[in-house]
Amino acid sequence: MKHLLIMLCALVLSPCLADDIVQIGSSQLMVATGSNNARKIARTKNDFRIVVYEDAIDDLHTIHMTYSEDGLDWAEPLFIDYGLSPCIAVSDGDSFYMSYAKSNESIMKVMVFAPNDLPGLVNAREIDIYYGAPGARHAFPVLDVGSQFVHFAFESRDVNANKSVIRYGLFHRDLQPATPIYTVSDPDANASRPTLQADLEYSSDYINLFWNEAKENDNGIHHLSLDAAKLFASQPTSQQDFWQRLERDFAHINNSFQEFADCTNPSISIRTQTSDNGVMSSYVNHIILGCDNSRQSTFKLYSMDYSTDDQNVDIRAGFTRAASPPAWLSIDDVILNPRSCAIVWEDGGDIYYGQSHYSDIEMEPLNISLLGASHYPSVCYKTFRRDFFDVVWTQGQMPPFKICYRRLPKIYWFASVQIVAESFIKADYLNYFNHIINLQGGLNSALSLNLIEGRLPEGLALDRDVQDEFTWRIHGTPTKSGVYPLTLAAADRGDDVGLVAEHAMTIEIHNSAPTISISPDSLWKSGDTIQYSIALSDSENNNFTWDVERLPGWLTLHRDAMLIKGIGPSQGGVARFFVWANDQELSDTVSVLVIVNTPTDVKIESKPTELTLYPAFPNPFNASTVIKLAVPGRQQIKIDVYDIRGRVVAALHDGLLDAGLHQFTFTATGASGTFFIRMRAPAMVQTQKCILLR
Repeated sequence: MKHLLIMLCALVLSPCLADDIVQIGSSQLMVATGSNNARKIARTKNDFRIVVYEDAIDDLHTIHMTYSEDGLDWAEPLFIDYGLSPCIAVSDGDSFYMSYAKSNESIMKVMVFAPNDLPGLVNAREIDIYYGAPGARHAFPVLDVGSQFVHFAFESRDVNANKSVIRYGLFHRDLQPATPIYTVSDPDANASRPTLQADLEYSSDYINLFWNEAKENDNGIHHLSLDAAKLFASQPTSQQDFWQRLERDFAHINNSFQEFADCTNPSISIRTQTSDNGVMSSYVNHIILGCDNSRQSTFKLYSMDYSTDDQNVDIRAGFTRAASPPAWLSIDDVILNPRSCAIVWEDGGDIYYGQSHYSDIEMEPLNISLLGASHYPSVCYKTFRRDFFDVVWTQGQMPPFKICYRRLPKIYWFASVQIVAESFIKADYLNYFNHIINLQGGLNSALSLNLIEGRLPEGLALDRDVQDEFTWRIHGTPTKSGVYPLTLAAADRGDDVGLVAEHAMTIEIHNSAPTISISPDSLWKSGDTIQYSIALSDSENNNFTWDVERLPGWLTLHRDAMLIKGIGPSQGGVARFFVWANDQELSDTVSVLVIVNTPTDVKIESKPTELTLYPAFPNPFNASTVIKLAVPGRQQIKIDVYDIRGRVVAALHDGLLDAGLHQFTFTATGASGTFFIRMRAPAMVQTQKCILLR
């Protein structure tokens, strides 16, 4: 069923699922997305994609383009011009630069445009590049964008010459010429199929240029590493002047390597790190290079590292795979740590994908074309996305060939970063709390964890475990209750891939209400006077504020000692008062009934004996008043506030209440008026009146 769906996607120009194959155009040429190693697909930071390819009309080669904002819906292909070997690049300003060879093969076309210039390209800027005498043959243009310049190279053959050379020149971003065009390959060798890449992060104009070069029995890949900013500053006035100043002034490497013998069709991905010591800039280059070896019927992968301060080049030869040449590798933007990039290639009519580690592919290659008869893949670049990549290729055994596109998730050989922790955690106020958070994955055993949203409860801290670098703790003694939503972010501190993970969690700090206990058995005689003492204690010792309401005149509160003392009536009496504690969040209230029958017969009750709705206090009130309710046993209670017209203006409670004294706050809005507080219980209904005075 999946293969049927993919075939349907490949047969119609309609949107399909993101990871399915989509046909985005057609061509009479099997090499529609091939013929050179330049990029056929580019994507902006905002995921606007453009694909260029070659077609033929009446035996004349043509250039076509299509585009998409999401990779699902693609525009009807646009006819651009008669020409060959198109390529495309993107700038940090999200402008696209496109080049191709005109059909007469003596003119190279370069244009720049923005996504909003499509479909008509009405504001596109374009130039024709003429080089050599009429009749000169130019092919396989490649270009890329640096911090200031557009870098342009192509294969070129002068009139009556039997060998091709590689030429290179600079343009400003508005396509005004910045330097003349120079020959950079050996004039006595036969050079072909250049590929170049500027600094992927647009922080410099340091470029690396590779091409095929054959001289007698010496065949292989040649490499030029060049500081284009110095080239622009020096402005060699002739080809001879260029050669003389190349090694001396602005080239750091200009040679071939034994490791690349018999290799052809280079594809590269490069990161250039720039440093400036105040005197001159230096560059550290990290390159992943793939190439065909037709003599051995293999393709190879290399990793290269070198600094402009040191001419030694570290070359690691790694992954080698048998393939029917050409494999036509295409390599996505390299990430420095773990030195990895997406690589796609052709083998036996299928397109494969692998994720590299230096010069090795650490995963089983994945067939991404599925239907066979697939050729000339090109992968998207310069976006540093670690989640997915885009591939375009030509598919079919006979014309018309399909131009196929597929967006796929990147599959890495390393583990992603994970935060292992509960999402909802409960803790108790003023009790020690210790919650463990485990981190997993990453590359370098150097994971960080930070709180990026929310705040920790007061008294808690987030710290790494001193003995285990993958274990973190939220610990401490919370000093304030509440609900605290948090977002934690973990990251591998040693990578530039963006290995991160986020985890949302909630910490709920419970603060049980203060518990007041009464010790009513303290009674003593001083002379002829009987004195009574009621000892109060807080079982949680949470530093509450204490107070008493309606304490009779013969009793006094000694707050520091938590005692109520007094000289009671000798002939008996009754006193009802309330002791309450509050920690600004939760409170507890105890109703105390003191019954003095005789000086030595005292009864103290600290629990309600009947359901009682006490008068609101204060009353009259301004804005808010407190309603207290004594409940003798657990039961269903409903408390509502009505206005003078009988409308419910506040529902204070509706549900079960435990035995004890409860309090509710009614806050009124509007002008002065009269309100009625009604308490409903299974056995009774009580109502009282309160007045709002503004």
